Amino acid sequence: MSVRLEPPPAFDAPDEPTGAHFRVVHPEGARRANGHGHALARRAPLAIAREPAPAPLEWLEPPGRLPLRETAGPPRHALEATFAAFAAAGARTLLVTGVGRHTGTTSFVESAGRAIAAAGRGSVVLVDAHAQHPALHRRFGLRSERGLGEALDELYGFDITREEGSQFGVGDWLEVLRAQGRTGRLTARGENRTWVFELAAGRASALWCADAPPAARLGERLLQRGRITIEQRDAALSIHGATARPLGEVLAALGCIEPQDLAEALQQQSLRGIVELVAMNDPVCRFDERADAHVCGGGPGRFRLAGTRALERLLRGSVLDYLKQPFLRSQTPSFVCDTDEPELKVVVAGQRASGLTSASHQAAFGLLLERLARAFDHVLVDAPAVGTCGGAASLAAHADGVLLVVPAESAAGAATRGAIDVLRRAGGRVLGVIMNPTATRRRS
Repeated sequence: MSVRLEPPPAFDAPDEPTGAHFRVVHPEGARRANGHGHALARRAPLAIAREPAPAPLEWLEPPGRLPLRETAGPPRHALEATFAAFAAAGARTLLVTGVGRHTGTTSFVESAGRAIAAAGRGSVVLVDAHAQHPALHRRFGLRSERGLGEALDELYGFDITREEGSQFGVGDWLEVLRAQGRTGRLTARGENRTWVFELAAGRASALWCADAPPAARLGERLLQRGRITIEQRDAALSIHGATARPLGEVLAALGCIEPQDLAEALQQQSLRGIVELVAMNDPVCRFDERADAHVCGGGPGRFRLAGTRALERLLRGSVLDYLKQPFLRSQTPSFVCDTDEPELKVVVAGQRASGLTSASHQAAFGLLLERLARAFDHVLVDAPAVGTCGGAASLAAHADGVLLVVPAESAAGAATRGAIDVLRRAGGRVLGVIMNPTATRRRS
């Protein structure tokens, strides 16, 4: 792996106390399209748009005092500036991991969280995902009682169909069923309408009105618009009734309709249903589970239709905030601990093992990160080392980006390159490598 570093930038705040010195380097292949790289020294402002110059891999010890810049302006902590740049690029949930134990991930997560909070430019929550060796709570003098392990079980690990339904909204049902990867039909009954979600492995594949007149249904609308014939509609309905596959998918498989025409019809149907569901007052929800053999497949090919992807984007985006979620909204704050910084919160590991090796817990972990990202400007996860049981590789795809902490003397070694490859193969987006010169001398 080739590494490019730029000369250390001038310091804005020379009176800051000395401490651990970190440098962030973007790995080869993660460079931005404009060719710019990023280097970071802990007390130095980040040069966001400066062209880096080639230099050998080395660690630059932090100088004691440097003169202030001639240009006036408020000092910006380099860590805060770096994470602000990540957030501006859409990376607000970041996983921090290492090539092995004792590389300094917890130290870096704490330093970054404090820097962001002290800058006053955003709120930040730190999540301790270490099931075996949690340490983040000790950094803030917190008790590791109710934390990540309890949150995953109590928010997403219960059987929602056996609970009192009045405490859940439509948004609660969709998120909990998604975390559990369940397949079936979710019905939301209001005063005048009943809407039905088709779920396959927890993902919404269709939304339709159960008591809509025939003219408002998908097959009839396509027929009236001249997109399909009566024979094609009847053939598709016959297959739909025998296999329980969505009518739009059957029509596309038979070649009866162009994908763009089907996508337009499905999007209009989904948008109308979402609008009515948001306006419903206390709808009664019911979930009827079905065996996977009697519904559409849950593999990745199942969700290639543009209309299906549009429904998924709607339910995973900001519109999810409009669907009522009284249970998840009221319970999530109980797992977030306060610190001495008003804008800095911590989700400790907890006493219950999070069990992030299971697919259900990993899905719940991703949904919890999304929920925290809607409440905080930055979400930083202190994750186990790459390659360990329940390590970062299994969690990388659930975050917007990954930062890899490595010992400075081995930053360009085979272990670093191997860890980056593992993270990328797992679906992670590696944003940078953090070189820590003290990793071999102290524990995280």
